Amino acid sequence: MSTRDFAAQHGAEVNMHGGFYIRGKAHSIMKKMHVAEKYIQAKNRGEQRPNHTRIAQQCQVSRGFVSKIEAEILSNGQQILTPEEIRAATDRPGLPGANSLTDLDRFILVLLLEEKPYRLLRNYQQWLLYFTGTNVSTETISRFLKQGLPHKGSLVKPNLIPLDKFKIENEIRAYEFLNVLRTLKTWKVIFGDEKSLKGEEFYSKRVRRNPVTGMVASILTGADFRNKYSITGFCSINSDKSVPVWFRIHKQSNDANEFMRTIKIAVKEGYFDEYDVLVLDNAAIHDEEMVRWLWKTKKVLVLFLPTRSPEFNPIELIWRHLVSTLFSYPLMKPRGNTQYKRSPALVSRDILEEVTFDIVEKCFKKCFAFITEKLNDRDRN
Repeated sequence: MSTRDFAAQHGAEVNMHGGFYIRGKAHSIMKKMHVAEKYIQAKNRGEQRPNHTRIAQQCQVSRGFVSKIEAEILSNGQQILTPEEIRAATDRPGLPGANSLTDLDRFILVLLLEEKPYRLLRNYQQWLLYFTGTNVSTETISRFLKQGLPHKGSLVKPNLIPLDKFKIENEIRAYEFLNVLRTLKTWKVIFGDEKSLKGEEFYSKRVRRNPVTGMVASILTGADFRNKYSITGFCSINSDKSVPVWFRIHKQSNDANEFMRTIKIAVKEGYFDEYDVLVLDNAAIHDEEMVRWLWKTKKVLVLFLPTRSPEFNPIELIWRHLVSTLFSYPLMKPRGNTQYKRSPALVSRDILEEVTFDIVEKCFKKCFAFITEKLNDRDRN
């Protein structure tokens, strides 16, 4: 393999002196120090102006890079600057589009983004021209939104929120729920939920069109592509429990009878302790019979989530972890000299069994800001 081919495999190129570089990226501070050392040594040998080509050959950099180091040395008393020092010393703005966008232009773009996050780049361009008279390309606006702010402003799937989520009665119930949860011992709280898992979730919903032929790639799937699985799960941060996530996967639909059956299996396997608090949503399958049975049998109290509040249920994050992992999880498993395809139920089981108490605790903290404080209190006690 040639040097250029090796460099190309790592996204780099080779200059005329055999040195590696990445187009558009600066050399490291160590490379700058190496060039500066050779330049100063040549000066100390009595050369009035060291030969740039010779130093470039010795250090395997371009002649222009040597000239740049020379300018830094002459301007800073034989010192070279770090990237941070260079940015701090320059008056020129460094944001994307800095030569064409003013501070007012950037402010207007952020306001337009806040007003309508789904607007097209062309719409930004038109309104910016209307408000400030600045006419820039859509590429400049895209580059600013993606690189000029603390977070990358790319197009992503939006958060869909029902219109009735912020009804007064729903907000009151959410406030009451959080106040009750604050009074409970967090390690005694168990969150539960159900999920319907379709075979199509095992495959990426997006593929790249072949830029040469224009063909859309196909994905070979198993015979159970359209089969639907139901998962019922419970999660807890109580490390005394056997597993952080207890779950049951089956092909039956989740109804009140099936959920009651799952509850009884979990109780039989010892997942619930006395005076645990099970938090569920307001689905119709979570009926009063199940609530009374849990309290009578195991002294487990059932607490219901506020309406339209899945963000208060950490196991929703466990389901998201499951689905996102399915895209990259191997569906084929070796058996001797051949491979066989595992069922969606087995693959899901593998992923959920790998969930640790640390992962569940992070999900708890993400749902509730006060969880960290309560966990610290537990550790102190």
